[in-house]
Amino acid sequence: MKVADVTQNSLDVPKAALAAQNPILGTWKLQSLVYEALATGQRSSPFGDHPDGYLGYSRDGRMYAILVAEDRPKSDAVLLTDEEKVKPLESMSAYAGTYTADGEKVVHHVDTSWNGSWTGTDQDSTDWMVIS
Repeated sequence: MKVADVTQNSLDVPKAALAAQNPILGTWKLQSLVYEALATGQRSSPFGDHPDGYLGYSRDGRMYAILVAEDRPKSDAVLLTDEEKVKPLESMSAYAGTYTADGEKVVHHVDTSWNGSWTGTDQDSTDWMVIS
């Protein structure tokens, strides 16, 4: 996943000093989401070429991620049918928790997630996230 800086939080310390301590602090905008099969090298973009979403990292060690597909279905209905609920769920990923960063990698410690199966897991971003 590749992301780009969108905005930094308003903080009471100089940004340069803060960045030196923890350069991932702030809100980051998703630019692309590409999966690559290590065995074959085949790449895919399950959320399309222009996905949307944000990752946020705070000073207190909390983080959130919400990622959505570019062609995410829209509905005028307030209540969706069971069939209509499937596509929105398949076209997003959202979770929150705490994080640890050591300069080499960021690990997300998930305490709530959109699908439940990530809740209580650690998501090591070493192999899948590029922040620039």
